[in-house]
Amino acid sequence: MSSEITLDRKLEVVKLYFGGLPYDHIVEKTGVAKGSVAAIVEALRSGEFPQFEQVTDLVNELRELTVGLRKAGLGITEAATLFILVKKFMELGVEPPHLESWVRMCRAVPEEEFSRSLIIQAASKLAKLEQEGLSYEQTLESLRSSSAELERLEGEVAELRAEEAKLHGRREELIQANHRLEAESTRLQGKLNAMAVKEKEQEDRLQELGEQVKQCQDEMVQLETEKNKL
Repeated sequence: MSSEITLDRKLEVVKLYFGGLPYDHIVEKTGVAKGSVAAIVEALRSGEFPQFEQVTDLVNELRELTVGLRKAGLGITEAATLFILVKKFMELGVEPPHLESWVRMCRAVPEEEFSRSLIIQAASKLAKLEQEGLSYEQTLESLRSSSAELERLEGEVAELRAEEAKLHGRREELIQANHRLEAESTRLQGKLNAMAVKEKEQEDRLQELGEQVKQCQDEMVQLETEKNKL
């Protein structure tokens, strides 16, 4: 005799059923026999699960929705995003049955200077600007003004870059001139040092000669004195 299926196991079966899984996969995941899975689903449809009494009438629709999402490879978050997108299309008068025709129309837009994706992005940005209170004419005028300002600034940047190059060249010239002056200063300083050494040698020689002259004079005076004594 098989054991009774617990409530938790039944709720797990219901959860997987709403997740769009086929009966065989539910059997593999829960270990519940296929016939029991079918019985639990039937009990769900009959309203025997108080937890789901508010959606009893929508069981089949919810099941079909989740099965469709699984087949399309979409999650709940992606489906919610697509729902918002479809709703926006409907606000533009594009009903779901006409979406394919609308897509074909967009693809038919010739790609010459700009790609279709860029055109769509530009249209989206323009729509956003209009939501912020800027009309197409105002946006175009602002763009023209910004373009003129950009052109003026680009001219100023070009002039500044030319002036920068000129100053850089002048700086290099001054650096080279400074190097030459430093080299000449070093050469002259060496020459001055050599002259100072030579001058010192000459002064020492003059002093030596002066001492010798004085010594000779002293000796002559002494000889003169001795001569007078004779």
